[in-house]
Order: sequence, then structure tokens, then C-alpha cells
Amino acid sequence: CDVLIYDNPGSDIIARYFDDKSYAVLCVRGEKVFVFSFLTSCFRSAFWLGKPLKAYEDSVIALVRPKLIITFTDNNPNFYQISLRWPLIKTAFIQNGTRGGPADIFEKDLTVRKYHVDFMYTFSMNVGRQYLKFLTGTVIPIGSLKNNHFYRDGAINRKATRDVIFVSQFVRKKREDKY
Repeated sequence: CDVLIYDNPGSDIIARYFDDKSYAVLCVRGEKVFVFSFLTSCFRSAFWLGKPLKAYEDSVIALVRPKLIITFTDNNPNFYQISLRWPLIKTAFIQNGTRGGPADIFEKDLTVRKYHVDFMYTFSMNVGRQYLKFLTGTVIPIGSLKNNHFYRDGAINRKATRDVIFVSQFVRKKREDKY
């Protein structure tokens, strides 16, 4: 396949932009398993070094041989490492939700290692700058891709297209946030 979608959540949204036979989904949470890749992952050194998921991911990538690996799971450090192991394959993530607060990816100390993602499709350039603190790659602010797949009640019935439409988001600050 030309495209490997990394992780199942959000794969349905990404898949809308590709032909059925041009992509495969790598489920890293165990929903589905490529049996052949699972078996061959046992022969990879990462498996015996206590990293069976990494070995499985590499086995699937070797089997599928994609040109692009893309994900909606923009806060998974395992995804950030793929480009380092597979430099000839382009990687991209699409930001799937707002970032910030406790237990978020920006709260983790990821500056110890240098990670890389070729293309980071973020809500804004400000969020992209946060990713650039621990990732190398190109930030492309696109807004929320997920918001483009929801229609208001009473919206005009239109034939589904593969267009990307920008929808902005406004969040009013709370009064206690002002100084």
C-alpha cells in the first residue's frame, strides 16, 4: 500500500482521503493483528530487547512498504521514532484535539531524545512551535480536520466530497484567567 495509517482511532477520517486499496491500518492497540507480521516480529532484535510493539510495527512496515505513514494520534512518542528507523518513508500526524493541561504530551519531558515527524498538521502555528521543542519536521497549520466532518442540523444536503475545509475555533478565556 502507498499509505499506512498508524493507530486505529481517527483512521476512518483519514481513510476518506484515499482509495480503498491504497492504504492499510496498523492497529497498535491490538484491535486487529497482521498475523504474518506478528510471527516475523519474533525474529527482530527489538522483540528480544523487550520492545515487542516496536518489533511488530517494523514488521508491518516492512510488509506493507508504504510511502507515507500517517496518524491521528499526534501524542504518541512511539510514532515520533518511526522516521528515525525508516528514513526513506515520510511520516505525518494530524492533530486530533486541543493540547495542554496535566498528562498531556507537552507536559512530558521529551527533550531528552530528538524525535522526527516529516509533516505535522496542527491546529495553529503556536501549537506547532510546542511540538518543535522536541520534534524536527515541518509544521503545517490546518485547523481541525475532524471538525470538517460534522454538519449542523438543517445543513444543506450535499454530495460527499474529498475537499478539505478550514473551520476555525474560538475559545473565550475565563474571567479568572485575566490578570
